[in-house]
Amino acid sequence: MSTAVVLVLVVAGLAAGGAAGVVLSRRSHAHPGLQQLLDTNRAILEQERVRSAQELDGRQQLIGHELGRVSDQMAQLDRMLRELETDRRERFGELATE
Repeated sequence: MSTAVVLVLVVAGLAAGGAAGVVLSRRSHAHPGLQQLLDTNRAILEQERVRSAQELDGRQQLIGHELGRVSDQMAQLDRMLRELETDRRERFGELATE
C-alpha cells in the first residue's frame, strides 16, 4: 500500500471516530434521565458490593471460629487417645508379668 492510501485511511478513521463521538455526546445530552439511571445503578452496585464484602467477612470469621473449636476438640481427642494407649501398654505389661 502506498503512503497516500494509508494516510487517507487514517484520516477517514479519525473522521469516523470523531463523528461517532459527536453522535454519542449528543445522545447523552438528549437523555439526561439516562445519566441519572446510570448513576443510580452504579450506587446500587456499590452498595451491593459493600454488603457482599461485609457478609463474606462475617462468614470467614464464623468459619475461623468453628475451625478453632474443631482444632481444640481434635487436640483433646489426641490427648485422650495417648492416655488410653499409655494405660493399655501399662495394663498389657501387668498381664505379661503375671
